[in-house]
Order: sequence, then structure tokens, then C-alpha cells
Amino acid sequence: MTETISQQTALRRIVDHGIESVLVPAKFERAGKRTWIRHETELFHLIALGFRYGTYAIEFGIVSPEATDFVWGHPAKRADFGDVVMHGTPSDIRRPAACERFELGEQDEPAKIDEIARLVAQDIGAVATWLGQFKTRRQYRDYLLENRDPNSWNRFIIPSPVLKLYIAAVLAVLDLDPAAVVLADEAEVALRPWKDRLNAERRRRLRAAIAAMNEAGAEDA
Repeated sequence: MTETISQQTALRRIVDHGIESVLVPAKFERAGKRTWIRHETELFHLIALGFRYGTYAIEFGIVSPEATDFVWGHPAKRADFGDVVMHGTPSDIRRPAACERFELGEQDEPAKIDEIARLVAQDIGAVATWLGQFKTRRQYRDYLLENRDPNSWNRFIIPSPVLKLYIAAVLAVLDLDPAAVVLADEAEVALRPWKDRLNAERRRRLRAAIAAMNEAGAEDA
């Protein structure tokens, strides 16, 4: 008789051997039921195992707490996927992904689950290593500005090319970088076709921040 394990046991096995065995040494901490967070110099790295429509899927994100109000219109209460300035999946950074999605049956063979865990560990490791290049707002801003091509294969769900420019401008404002003025002007023009309330508020918040930044600069002169 073939040995089988329950879905709950299988999921726990995948989390233990395919996720936490990789993320704990990489300085991630559990931040929710199936979410892990790493605190960097100015940014938070998020990795989660989501569950939708019967499928488990790996996703990742970056949170800049100071940028949350600019981008989403609310203060950052905690680092979660509602605050991200980047959201993607392993296939956004490596193709093909080893196992960014999988399904579990009511009963599965341990060998199958161990293979899923092995492949998940490959994707989790690649994501954790790739996110490691972003420790500061400046590092992430430079990446955004270097990767605005809409035809690029690594197109994250967030941000779109226009939003990449806007987020880069926001990060420059937060760093009090003189480049923020030019970036804000470009973002203002790029966002004009987006007439919904959220993007109108984004433009307003960015203009106010630039005005405050210029006023502070004039006082210091």
C-alpha cells in the first residue's frame, strides 16, 4: 500500500523544507500565516505563499514605509502586500521558474511533496537573493529608472512603467535628492492620462512634496 500524507501535513512539509529552510538563514522572519519579511536599511522585503482558487503561489514584494502614503494614500501600518512598491512572482526574475505554483490533493505521496519542496526552495532562494540588491531607496530608485521599458520581460505587476517613474520620483523626494524635481515633472506628465481619483491624488501629493522640498531649500540658502 502506497504511503500518503494529508494536505495539511504536505503543506507544512513544503513550508518547512521549501521555504523556511531557505528564508530563515537569509534573515527573513515569519510575519503572518504564510508571509515572511526581511528588514533592510530602508526597505522591507516580503515573500509569501498565497492561495487562490485551489492553487498555492509564491509572490514577493518590496515596501518603502515612507512611500506608502504617496503611492496608496494611506500611512504604512505594517509591512504587507497592501503597501508594496513592487509586486511580482519568481517567473519575473528567472525563466522558467522552478515551481512558483502548485496544487495539493487531499492525500499526496511524500515523494511528490518532497519534490515540490525542493523546487519551491529553488524559487524562494532565487527571489531572496535577487531582492538582496535593494537595501536603500536609492538602490531601488536606480533600478526603476533603468528598467522602464514596457517591452522588458521582467514586468512586475506593480509597478507599471508609468508607476515606476512616479515611485522613483517619490523615493527621490524622500531622499531630498535634487533629481526629484525633474523626475516629478516627468511623472506629472506621464500620469495625466490616468484620470482616476487615486492617480489624481498621487499627482497632488507629489506636487505638495516638491513645493515643501523647494521651500526648505530656499530657507537653507
